[in-house]
Amino acid sequence: MKWKGLAIVLLVFLSCCNKNNSSNNNVVNPPATSGFGYSVTFDSTISIYANSNFNFPFFINVDSGDINSNPLTANITSLPAFTTCSPSTLVVTELLGGVLKIKVGNLAVGTYKMQLVINSTKLGAKSRNLYLKINPLPDYSSLLARTYTGCYDFCTPINSLTYYTSVVEKIVDTPYKISISNIKKLGSSFVVRAWLSNIVTIPRQTIGPYTIWGSGTFSKDGRAAFDSLYTMTINDTLVNGVDTEYCTVHVQH
Repeated sequence: MKWKGLAIVLLVFLSCCNKNNSSNNNVVNPPATSGFGYSVTFDSTISIYANSNFNFPFFINVDSGDINSNPLTANITSLPAFTTCSPSTLVVTELLGGVLKIKVGNLAVGTYKMQLVINSTKLGAKSRNLYLKINPLPDYSSLLARTYTGCYDFCTPINSLTYYTSVVEKIVDTPYKISISNIKKLGSSFVVRAWLSNIVTIPRQTIGPYTIWGSGTFSKDGRAAFDSLYTMTINDTLVNGVDTEYCTVHVQH
């Protein structure tokens, strides 16, 4: 009786420990009564920005039986708006896992509940909670706010090259928004407003006789003397009356 009591206590202890998995992993062990059993491990929270992609890996451990005779399929359901997953269904055999590519569009900041579904012919479909966390983008407006003395624009169809100094300022009380002055050396009063996300966007706007719009990128300046600073490259359209120019704007030190 003494040993039987100890065995019961040990089983209860092991059962409690088995439930205490890391919050970053979701491990499920289906019953092996069919002669086949498996467990699946994955990070239950995907933390990314909107308008980005994520390769979601998961791992299968065969506890009993042969997975080649009992292939599994995996898919993600309850996807939020502007979100897709490919392939729509992934067959899992001897590779013991796989990768599903999640593509997120313009999704609002927040946490969205999805389901990772693993399906087995013998064991049926098992759903596990999966959370998509959309983080706010970092605001680079303060880092980009500088006086840039090495700016230049190349414009077609007249193939002109213009050098100038531009002042970039953060718009007070408006996150992710900056102003860029003196593009194409049109004067300090020629001030363009732009939005920052993972790119820089100049929405269509009219300044005096000019209408301008475009988009581009910003990144760390790769030159050794400026490696702690940033640079922007913007492709824009500049219209003045019947004249239209297509310019590549380089805002740099």
